[in-house]
Amino acid sequence: MLPMLQPPGMTVMQRQRIWSANHLTPREALDLMGEEAAWRLTVREGLRLCAATHWTTASFSNSSDFTAVANTTSETSLLTGPDQPSFPAFTFDPQQNGKGKAFSIQASGVFSTTGTPTMTWKLRIHTTQGVAVGGTVMGASDAITAVNNSANAHWTISGLYHVYTAGLGTGASTASGKSDIVSGVGYAAPYTYRIPNSATWTFTFDAGQAQYINPTLTWSAADPSNTALMKDLLVVTWR
Repeated sequence: MLPMLQPPGMTVMQRQRIWSANHLTPREALDLMGEEAAWRLTVREGLRLCAATHWTTASFSNSSDFTAVANTTSETSLLTGPDQPSFPAFTFDPQQNGKGKAFSIQASGVFSTTGTPTMTWKLRIHTTQGVAVGGTVMGASDAITAVNNSANAHWTISGLYHVYTAGLGTGASTASGKSDIVSGVGYAAPYTYRIPNSATWTFTFDAGQAQYINPTLTWSAADPSNTALMKDLLVVTWR
């Protein structure tokens, strides 16, 4: 089978089509290419390799701004209604190489303040769809003090998580990972804060049920001028 996957004289694009049809991982494809050929790949060809072998899949991307969280001190979802990232049941099935699979989260938006309120960011995962706060906390930031009277300060959350153990049943799967929340204008130095800000990066879930991602925010002071809007959210699943 292996010689048939890389006949002599084939272009990189032709080989990628064969790798895709055979559902190879990038590592398997590189092994077939051989070390010398692999080192000759350009960055663009390497990215095409990942796409051709289905190494990454965009699980969710929004199509419009979400609803702003403002004038409240309650932990509140940054999402709008059913427009929510999720993993179908058995995405991390232990019988389908669920262990070792990974996913990344990238969220960004703007916030404005009056005074210097604190902001606590959380990422949650829940078996119930919707904006209600609940489920398992994947990570929580400290209460971060915002800069006085910020106006449309940009913020970004980015993180990577992978499955340590995959199992079916409540708490049978364990994942580990962390995110960073960054605002170069809205926060004082060091501008970047951790989610979670602790040595514990793991959380548990049930791989046999659908899981819904829910990013939330808690303001320390309720004021119409204390407002945060999530504009973009992308979740990518990695093989």
